[in-house]
Amino acid sequence: MVYSVNALSEHLRGHPASGEDFIFRTPAGGPCTRNVFNASVWGPARRGVGLPEVGMHDLRHFYASALIRSGLNVRVVSARLGHSNAAMTLNVYSHLWPDDEDRTRQAIDDVFTARVRSGCAQEVPKQADVIYKSAGQSA
Repeated sequence: MVYSVNALSEHLRGHPASGEDFIFRTPAGGPCTRNVFNASVWGPARRGVGLPEVGMHDLRHFYASALIRSGLNVRVVSARLGHSNAAMTLNVYSHLWPDDEDRTRQAIDDVFTARVRSGCAQEVPKQADVIYKSAGQSA
């Protein structure tokens, strides 16, 4: 974050903006649109380091999916993406959040994985023991 702020500050010192001026401009002084940026900045940089044909918007989707995968909630992801509300974020990315089916499978997997790692796998109860105990009986 500090690097981004410093880079923007340096850019503004070399290309001061005032009033309604654009912060990033073309050599002719117009706005640096997505098409101009992709053709003159992103494309050459991407090709220069051998990245596949991906656009800046693909990186935005990658960023969003990485935030979601790391467990951040919809409000945080929405704010980071600059969406006007969480509903907008859910309309685009809801399929990336784990659903209840995913969570239930993961919860059980986590329990068994922890038991195996701790060497307590032999303590996992048999199905009959669980059924009888939940019914208040002994096997």
